[in-house]
Amino acid sequence: MNDEPNDEPNDDRVIARMRSALDEVAAGVEDEGLIPLHPRREVPRRWLGIAAATALLVGGAGFAISRRSADDPAAAPAPPATAIADPTTTFPAEVAATSTTILGEPSPPWFTLEMPDFVPGEIFQQTASTDSNVLYQGAYTVTNGGVRGFLTVVYNPELSAGIEGDYTSEQIDVPDGTASFLRPNLDGVPLDHGFEIRWFHSDGTAWLFRSQGLDRDTFVSTVLAAQPGSGLPIVIADPTVSSLSGGAPSDVVLQDYQNDTGLVRVWIDRGGAAMNDLIAAANIIDVTVAGVPGYAALMDDNRVEVTWDTGDNGWWGHLSIAPELSRGADGIIASVVPATLEK
Repeated sequence: MNDEPNDEPNDDRVIARMRSALDEVAAGVEDEGLIPLHPRREVPRRWLGIAAATALLVGGAGFAISRRSADDPAAAPAPPATAIADPTTTFPAEVAATSTTILGEPSPPWFTLEMPDFVPGEIFQQTASTDSNVLYQGAYTVTNGGVRGFLTVVYNPELSAGIEGDYTSEQIDVPDGTASFLRPNLDGVPLDHGFEIRWFHSDGTAWLFRSQGLDRDTFVSTVLAAQPGSGLPIVIADPTVSSLSGGAPSDVVLQDYQNDTGLVRVWIDRGGAAMNDLIAAANIIDVTVAGVPGYAALMDDNRVEVTWDTGDNGWWGHLSIAPELSRGADGIIASVVPATLEK
C-alpha cells in the first residue's frame, strides 16, 4: 500500500498498476507485483457473498435507469435503458423467485457500465432472506505500524464450532466463553490472510471474525478488543480500527452485463457486507470508482471483486468481474458511472 503524497487521486497510476498485475496473472509471471501472484489452494469459504447468502430474487418491482454525469448532476437523463425482469425469468441458482415491495424513498444510488460491447441485463431487486441466521455483519480497516489490514465480523447465533476445510485450530484465551483461532494449512504463502476466529459467548451469542493483511498476533489482539455495544451488537474498542460498514443483511439491487467473453455484475447493498467478497484475497488494493475511493482484489480463481462506499445513506457499490475478463478489469472499473435508479 503506497501512501504517496498527492493532492488528488491519480486514476491513471492506479489503473496502470492494476493492469500490470493482472497482465502478469494472465501470462503466468511471478513477480513482486501490486497483487501477489503466489499460487495457493482455495481457502474454504463458508460465508457466501450477500447476494447468495442473504438474498432472494424478487419480481414485481419496476425500475428504469438513466445516466447522469458525475460532473453535472442536473444533466438531462437519457431514455430508460432496461426494465425489471418478469418474475419467471431464469436467474442464477443461488436466488429464487418471490415477490416484495419496491425499495422505499429516497431511491438508492445506482451505477452503470459505459462499455459499448457489454449488453446490460434486467435490474433486479433482492430482499434479505428472513431465513438467514446472520443478525449483524461489519467490515473494518486496521492500521498498525503503517501496515493496513481488513477485518470482517458476522454475528450468527447458529455459528458452528466445527472446522470445515484444511485448518489448524488453536484455542485462545477470551474474557467470556471460548474461542478458536483457525489458520489455513497452505504452503508457500505469506500467512496474513485466510485467518478466522470463532468466538462463542456464555450467553449463546457467536461471532465469526475473518482477516486480511494482519498477522496472527495483530488479528487476535484486535478481536479481543471487540465487545457488545449499547447501540450496535459489536463494537471494537481499538484506536487502530476504523469502521467501514455495519448492519443486518439488507435488500440488494443488481444488474448483469454480458459480452462475448464473460459477465460483470453491478450491485449495491447497505447491510454491512462491504468487504465480504474481498476478505479472502491475498492482497486488497486502493482504486477509484465513479470518482470515489474504493477497494479491489484479485481472487484465487482470477475473478476481480471491487467495492466502494457510495457516500449515500450507507449504500456500498460492488463489481464482480468474471475471470475471463480480469485482464480488462482496469477498463471496466474506469467505465463505472453514476446513474439514476427510477421506479
